[in-house]
Amino acid sequence: MIIVTGGAGFIGANLIKKINNLSNLEIIVVDNIKKNKKNINSLSFKDYYDKEEFISLVEKNKFKSKIKSIIHLGACTNTTENNWNYLKYNNIIYTKKLYEFSLNKNCQFIYASSASIYGNKSGAGAIKNFNYKPLNLYGKSKFELDKYFFKNSNKKVLSLRFFNVYGNLEYHKKDMRSPVSKFADELVRKKYIKLFKLLKEPSRDFIHVNDAISLLLFLKKKKVNGIFNIGTGTSETFLNIAKLIIQKKKYGEIRYINMPHSLKNKYQFLTKANISFLKKIDYKKTFLNIKKGINLTLR
Repeated sequence: MIIVTGGAGFIGANLIKKINNLSNLEIIVVDNIKKNKKNINSLSFKDYYDKEEFISLVEKNKFKSKIKSIIHLGACTNTTENNWNYLKYNNIIYTKKLYEFSLNKNCQFIYASSASIYGNKSGAGAIKNFNYKPLNLYGKSKFELDKYFFKNSNKKVLSLRFFNVYGNLEYHKKDMRSPVSKFADELVRKKYIKLFKLLKEPSRDFIHVNDAISLLLFLKKKKVNGIFNIGTGTSETFLNIAKLIIQKKKYGEIRYINMPHSLKNKYQFLTKANISFLKKIDYKKTFLNIKKGINLTLR
């Protein structure tokens, strides 16, 4: 049996869909069903637990099923969240509880980290460096976990630092959606795409959700431990993303606006994953280029 927290979310629902297509493995979904029910309506899984209900079962040692893996994707992913106590409980304490639970069950533990931990660095440098300075509290919460698991010892845990994942089933994320999703939605509604008016063009490592899940499952199957970047190793500007969407839709324009003051000094201008580890683990699948990924998403 596999437990997927955040299973009704963007990456979680796509992951369960992929597992459904690959095998008949039993899956337990943990999430807040009230928000994202439509994401899992067509999926197959054994049972669903609300997050608080599941935590209660774990803390009281009442979850008796045999578990093969815990894939922990559930977290507050709002990069503008300023309530540290909220992030500390949802992203750090909750993850540590699940890790202890995985030890009790003697099962594999995988959790979602984030490229936001790199701060002003792109992520192209050393992965196991604990001197990065995240630009927001969400990134800090994920970095605290990576340090807890790997700074002083290498626990048998797999940390996945997701870069800019985009694709289907992310509309419920609203402002936290990928630029691909937000730009496409804005173009349909307003016939234009807004970009920040900046001295340098932001550029990010965009990875299609299908590729992100393919890499996740490959690492899971290899039963490796450590920190791994989930990105393509390439970077695309927001301007190019907007142009490709307009080209695909065959209408629209780009308009420039000032960056909100709340985002200044908290904005990553460049991300580009160090994926040198792919050769070491013999991962040979080619990532979708951004044009094909956008076309697949819009289709």
